[in-house]
This record gives sequence, C-alpha cells and structure tokens, in this order.
Amino acid sequence: MERPSIIQENIPLAPYTTFKIGGPAKYLAVIKRSDDVSPVLAWAKQEGLNIRILGKGANTLVGDKGYDGLVIIMQNDQMQWTPPQVIIGTGTQNGQLIANALKHHLGGMRWLIGVPGTVGGSLYGNAGGHGWGLGDFVDWVDVITFDGEQKRLTKEECHFAYRTSEFKAHRDWVIVQAQLTLPAIDHAEEHKLLAETTKQKGANQPITTQTAGCMFVNPVVEKDKLPAELQPFVENNTLSAWRLLQHLDIPGKKIGGVEISSKHANFMVNTGGATADHVIQMLSYVKQQVRDQLGVQLHEEVQYLGF
Repeated sequence: MERPSIIQENIPLAPYTTFKIGGPAKYLAVIKRSDDVSPVLAWAKQEGLNIRILGKGANTLVGDKGYDGLVIIMQNDQMQWTPPQVIIGTGTQNGQLIANALKHHLGGMRWLIGVPGTVGGSLYGNAGGHGWGLGDFVDWVDVITFDGEQKRLTKEECHFAYRTSEFKAHRDWVIVQAQLTLPAIDHAEEHKLLAETTKQKGANQPITTQTAGCMFVNPVVEKDKLPAELQPFVENNTLSAWRLLQHLDIPGKKIGGVEISSKHANFMVNTGGATADHVIQMLSYVKQQVRDQLGVQLHEEVQYLGF
C-alpha cells in the first residue's frame, strides 16, 4: 500500500512536546479522526516500523537523535455527552475535558488542572493527584493494536494503578476513545475549587515553563531508615519525591540548559537550549544523590522516546 498522505517524513519532535527537547521522527502522523488510525498502522506494519504514540507530549523525553520509526500524535478531540457520561476522543486536552464537564455540572477532576496533556496520555499514565487518577472515572477504553485489532477494555482490564496502566505494557496500542462517568457537582462550588487549584499549582509548580511535568514517581520507603524530619510525611510507606529532593537542597541545580525548579523540586525546567543528554545527566545526578544520602531509589515518571 502507498504511504497515507497524513504521514510526514523527518519531522522535529521537540515542538510536539512540553519539554521542547528532542530530535526528529523518521515519520510522523498527526491524527485528527479515529478512522485514520488503521491505515496508518497498516502502512507502518508493512514497512516494518516501530511506532510510538504521543498526545500533547507531556511526561515525555525525546532523545537528541530523535526516533527511528513512526510517531503518531493523537489530536482527535470529539466529545459525545450523555450526562453523567461522555465518550471522548483521546486527543482531547485535559483542560477541554474539565471545561466541558463543568458546563454539564460534572467534575471531580480538579487535580488534572495544569497537567499539560491529553486524555489519552492521562489514561496511559493514570494522571491525577492526591490519591486519585483519571482511570477512576473510566467505564471502558477503545484501542487499536499494531495488528489492526480493535479492542474495548473494561476499567478492570485497564489495570489502572498509581501512575500506570495496562497501556504501558502495550506501547504500540493506539488509545482511540474512552467512556467516562463523572460525578455531579455544584457548578459554582466546582468553579471555585478549580480556580483555587489553578492558583495553588501556579504558586507551587512551574506550570508556565517548558517542563515534562513531575520527573519521578513517589517512592516506597522504609520509614525508620529516613531522617527524623521526613518520617512524619510517610503515608502508606510512600513519600513524595518532591519532599526528598527539597530535603537535599537540590532546587536550583543546573546542568547545561536544564535546571531543577526552585518552585517544585520534582520538575526540571528547560531554561533554553537544553538537550536530552542534559536531562539524562540531571536524572542520574538526582537519583545518585537520593540513593547515596537517603538510601532511597527513585524511578522516573517521565517516559523515554528514542533511547
């Protein structure tokens, strides 16, 4: 088969990520209609290409040499509302979902405010905060596998957990759409909560800068082996990565064009001219400091593309 016209060649990926870092994709397809997924996948399989899927490109670090395969960027943002449910295209921006839910007097997603991603990416990583994730609202998720099979997964089959899901085990599945059931809210009260959360995140996170979001997941720790001043903050054997990094006075550390945010130590900021190599060096440095000084092993939340 001929290459579908929406597939472009040798396209820089940095502009398609929130970190604004990374080299080109050998091939790139920006998909606005779900019907375009299958022919793109069929061509990629014919050509023997590996594929990866992006939404907004948040929570992603692209290698400096780019990706020697096909990158699919989902921008299908259709929404079908039958309150309290919505069938939503996974290229929908998180902010779009929250704003449209509010119009239907639905909500419960205040901790997704300021997360610069799409519904697809948020399902992939079960994005959220303060004990909940977007997966909590899922009824089902439709995917198309690399072999062209269309599958509908129930909430249970998605295996949502803290910052993870079944989709992380199948990176060549394209998440096409999902049905969510959202809780009813008081419009005025929810609007107030969203405004407060936005203000709080703006004060405590570098949400207006070029970042990938939180770089590390909150680690499991042994409470009695931590410094006394950290022990009160351990909940369910878990401690926030932010608190560990603040304790080590890491904010402000800079390598090349990458700096640990002074607002939130679990964010790395591209201050200009940052490369993926700078980020890798910083990740290695931070993990070593935490391991050597506190005996805790951090694990990345950010996903790698092209390494």
